[in-house]
Amino acid sequence: MTEEKTYVIMALGSNTNCRRNIKDAADCLSQYLCGMVVSSVIQSAAVDNGYGVYANMLVAGSTALSYPNLRSACKRIEQSFGDMPGSHATGIVNIDIDILQHGDTRHHLRDWNRSYICTLMEELKSKSIKIQDYE
Repeated sequence: MTEEKTYVIMALGSNTNCRRNIKDAADCLSQYLCGMVVSSVIQSAAVDNGYGVYANMLVAGSTALSYPNLRSACKRIEQSFGDMPGSHATGIVNIDIDILQHGDTRHHLRDWNRSYICTLMEELKSKSIKIQDYE
């Protein structure tokens, strides 16, 4: 019996040791995703009264994990980079992983309209990645 896979898109962001942390976090996510594709890394200003400049990347692929299990895996990865609950309030974001889409369900709805997310989504689409319900 084969496990059913669900299409996912995740956003990674960091303002500390940015490019290294994003690359290493994407490597960690690869153990949970099949057919993983990554965007380039682009910078953005902090949003919502955040601090500094952020590096951002999108990751897409399919997973057998449910949304709660994938979210838990993302939180474990964040913690392995030193992020703890409340640590983002200090302005230091070693890595932040947000699940933007899991199957047909979108999450972090405000993020979908951010210019860097839109730019990176277009890049994924140009790599022939099916972005469900993005049009």
